[in-house]
Amino acid sequence: ESNIAEAWGRYRRREMCQFLRYAIASLFETERRLVDGVSRGHFARERCATALREVRRCSKATSQLRRSLEDPPDGPTTGRS
Repeated sequence: ESNIAEAWGRYRRREMCQFLRYAIASLFETERRLVDGVSRGHFARERCATALREVRRCSKATSQLRRSLEDPPDGPTTGRS
């Protein structure tokens, strides 16, 4: 969450995308730790189901936002081919 907030404080797409990548990596780490905790018996799968679903949902949304910022915007061309 703080990486996404940090991204919004940036004014350049490249910087925003970098902080969104950090956020995606943090979400992946959270997912791995939850899955690992379940496999080691620290957590019940049922108790983590909602958290895992939300992690995946947030990761997908953040990835889509990052991709939208990386894709060149539609607009006038520079005249180069």
